[in-house]
Amino acid sequence: MIDRSQSEALWVFREQVYGSLGRRRDTLFELLDALLLAGAVPSFVHLSLTAFFRRGWGSAYDALAAGTMDADWLREIVTS
Repeated sequence: MIDRSQSEALWVFREQVYGSLGRRRDTLFELLDALLLAGAVPSFVHLSLTAFFRRGWGSAYDALAAGTMDADWLREIVTS
């Protein structure tokens, strides 16, 4: 069971990751959730069809093509 301090730390971490994303951040964030929670999927298309990704599969490709992120800041968040 996760206690309150762990839950708050996870909430802060998720907010920081979301903040490191630029264009298409909502879609990129949902893709990250799907990637972490869906388990094994045979292809990217299947990942975009999981219950964790609530958008159309085309938006996943658009987010990867046109989305932006602050890679240095994201690296800092993950390694701290």
